[in-house]
Amino acid sequence: MNQKDFGQIAGVGLQTQSRYETSETQPNAEYLAALAQAGVDILYLLTGQRSEGPRLSRETSDLVTELEQLPKHMREAALTVVKALRKSAEPSEPGPTMHGGQQDYRVEEHR
Repeated sequence: MNQKDFGQIAGVGLQTQSRYETSETQPNAEYLAALAQAGVDILYLLTGQRSEGPRLSRETSDLVTELEQLPKHMREAALTVVKALRKSAEPSEPGPTMHGGQQDYRVEEHR
């Protein structure tokens, strides 16, 4: 990625991006927030040290942000729904089968 592309992510032009990189000027909070929203590790950008822990995807971050806005009882309900959805998406164990002339009349379930 070049300077122009990087600057466009945060809504600044090539000249401004170049000034930030040469320390002629300092980026503002809006610039840093836009980069963070795009997935840039801001701690690394400012200090050279990587952030600890896993990074959340934008989709996951948006989901967490929305959940945090809900009252506690609704967050708990949403968690119950998400757990049920996850469980329904898990592959089920093969069901009973009918085979080999044995008296086993179970039928395999397909999802």
